[in-house]
Amino acid sequence: MVLLFVALRTTGGEQGVLRGTPESADVLLEHLGIFFVPAGVGVTALWTVLRGDILPIAVILMLSTLLTLMVTVWVFLISLRFLVKGDRSA
Repeated sequence: MVLLFVALRTTGGEQGVLRGTPESADVLLEHLGIFFVPAGVGVTALWTVLRGDILPIAVILMLSTLLTLMVTVWVFLISLRFLVKGDRSA
């Protein structure tokens, strides 16, 4: 986010930085499956090691996902308060 902010500030705004975004996103989406191959290979190769700890790993994954969602909602609500407060003062 900091890099995006700096890029937007130094290149004259959204028009300069975001002009090539749709093409870049299309390339990433076309090759999305490739990004999951290393994780799948790792799980397959180490399945005998992971099998004994599958329950703690699953619990940690679920809890970390829930925590991430909660923090995201919290940040959104705080941002919304500031945005609404700014609209009332204008």
